[in-house]
Amino acid sequence: MGFKRLMRYVSLRIVRVAHAPKPLARAIACGIAVSFFPIFGVHAFMAFALALVMKASPFAAAAATLVMPPVLLPLLFSLDFLVGRKILHYFGFYGVDDGLMIEKAAAVTRHTTNFEDFVHHFSQFFLPAMIGAVIFMLLTWPAVYMAAHRLIIVLEQRHKRHRAKERAKDVNA
Repeated sequence: MGFKRLMRYVSLRIVRVAHAPKPLARAIACGIAVSFFPIFGVHAFMAFALALVMKASPFAAAAATLVMPPVLLPLLFSLDFLVGRKILHYFGFYGVDDGLMIEKAAAVTRHTTNFEDFVHHFSQFFLPAMIGAVIFMLLTWPAVYMAAHRLIIVLEQRHKRHRAKERAKDVNA
């Protein structure tokens, strides 16, 4: 299937699903926003649950998590960590000192033997990533919602114009 034909098929599927563009736009925003969460494998479940809460299409939200390329996820998770660490430093909590993160992360995995070590390392690595993820989710959701809503409306209008042209051809023929 050619790229142009694939894009036409996807746009028609969106138009058919999008009899109400707001719930679909909310679903897409939920799916893309939860992609910032720093745990692999739970994005689709989170998007599904968030879409149910926001009265959006849960299956569209789960599918929208696939929009984020997997190659970008380590970059996003690193940004989550860095932003979260800056926020924690701002409020007086101190995480990992500056330095080479790979060495520090490797040391954590080698020396974690009991629950207290886990809690200590949780506050150094995972907590900043979670805080950064929440910040990015809150910033991303409205932007994606507005863009998706506008795109869905444009696709519907284009589809209506195309159908009107087809009907005019059939009447004239």
